[in-house]
Amino acid sequence: MKTSFSRPWFAPRTVVLPTGRGWLAILGGVGLSVWAIAVACHPFLAVEERFPDGPGTVDLLCVEGWSSESVIDAVAEAYKSGKYGRIAVTGGPTQSRERLIGFASYAALGAFRLERRGVPADRIIVSEPAYADRRRTLNDILELRRTLRMAGVEPCRLQIFSTSVHTRRTRLLYRRVFGTGTEIRALALPPEDYDPEHWWATSEGLKTVVMESISLAFDSLAPVPALEAIEPVNLTGR
Repeated sequence: MKTSFSRPWFAPRTVVLPTGRGWLAILGGVGLSVWAIAVACHPFLAVEERFPDGPGTVDLLCVEGWSSESVIDAVAEAYKSGKYGRIAVTGGPTQSRERLIGFASYAALGAFRLERRGVPADRIIVSEPAYADRRRTLNDILELRRTLRMAGVEPCRLQIFSTSVHTRRTRLLYRRVFGTGTEIRALALPPEDYDPEHWWATSEGLKTVVMESISLAFDSLAPVPALEAIEPVNLTGR
């Protein structure tokens, strides 16, 4: 009776490998796939959705207080059209530079920037979470949901203005927090620090798109904490 030790440990086998032409076809296919993903990735992340125009057709326009000047400009101009009922500005504690000029939160800073552009202060909702962990966008949205709930506000339509590839993930988190009772759309504004059509050509564009893609995948799978678990916090605004 033969045992496994009596059998040979090595034996000839036939391995099929591509020819030179085959390798070219494989590499060409991989390169084409990478190029297609690179071209489609930015438009996929930077979604562009708007509600139909008309006076008072949207209850709430939301923006993050740290957004670029071009985004804040766009929010102010959009509000003046009469389409939006109120503006909600989100953002947690500021860094030392902003604190030196008297702003404890990015939400307060964003509200100040909107007021300087002619938006009435009584039409701005300032939502200031006190925590700033790795899921800052989610925490901002949870705090806004809590603020609106305490004020008895339940928006039927909510429009987000955001920056470039950050937009799809922001919309995802808003929809997960607010649920199906609120119709939510998001509009991406062009980035200021790289060319969106050639984002891979600069370190800033490459870093931004790759990190947002990873964050989108994470936030699609990670649980969203219950709203009741978020402690209400008041910060000194301005």
